[in-house]
Amino acid sequence: MKTEKSPRIKNRVRIAIAIAGMSLVATCLFIMSFFNIDSYLKYQFASIQFNDGDYEEASQIYSSLDVYNDSESRLIKSRYLQGKKLFFEGEYSEAAKYFLLVGDYLDGQDLYRESRYLLGEQYRREGQFARAANQFASLAGYKDADLQLIASTYDHAKQNYQASEITKAKLGFQNIKHYKDASAYLKMISMIEGSRSEYLKMKNEYLAQKTGSPYSGLPMAEYLPAISMTRDEVRKTSWGEPQDIAKANGKYSVNELWSYPYGKYLFFEYGLVAVIQE
Repeated sequence: MKTEKSPRIKNRVRIAIAIAGMSLVATCLFIMSFFNIDSYLKYQFASIQFNDGDYEEASQIYSSLDVYNDSESRLIKSRYLQGKKLFFEGEYSEAAKYFLLVGDYLDGQDLYRESRYLLGEQYRREGQFARAANQFASLAGYKDADLQLIASTYDHAKQNYQASEITKAKLGFQNIKHYKDASAYLKMISMIEGSRSEYLKMKNEYLAQKTGSPYSGLPMAEYLPAISMTRDEVRKTSWGEPQDIAKANGKYSVNELWSYPYGKYLFFEYGLVAVIQE
């Protein structure tokens, strides 16, 4: 009897193993098909948004698909077209962000420079001379950006002087001492600093005698992001964590665009800050 049941038991075990194996394969195929269907549906929806001109929504969906079908090339095209749309609407700051992400796609780099140039002109008209100077500083050799940088620096220094921000004004005028009457402002600042230095010296001596605590009129410097900073170094600055991070594939690295409130952003190449937009 035992010799007759043994083959049956073995057959049942083999059948059970085969069924379990088939179930496992079926489960894997189901999971794979689910993800394929999900990617397919997302891709189709992104294509609808793209055809309807909603390039921002389309680009967000394409970016979540990794390398499904031609999603990577469509992502670049969506960002490029969204940048052009914003450019013609006069939203130069936002447009520049999109053109920065498309790299050397079509005329994306030319439109990036033009966006920042027009943004600089806009800031000048609004009296935001520091921001204007920041735009023109990154456009050396483009149109008359070098002259615009000098003029913006002068206007900002003059603005600081009128607001009694003497130290900031001095730094500005020193960079353009041969432009207009910058040298005259530097002479006036020198006289003011002499008077202030004498005043602080007298006050320090007085407080040292009375309390042993000298007076200091020097403000603490604000720790801001700078070119060539790493991601961790940026997080320790006054800008802190970004609101959003967009990634784009460069020739030799994955670049990142960190977005902050009020249109500010940082662009990282090879893990280091390459562009600062304030």
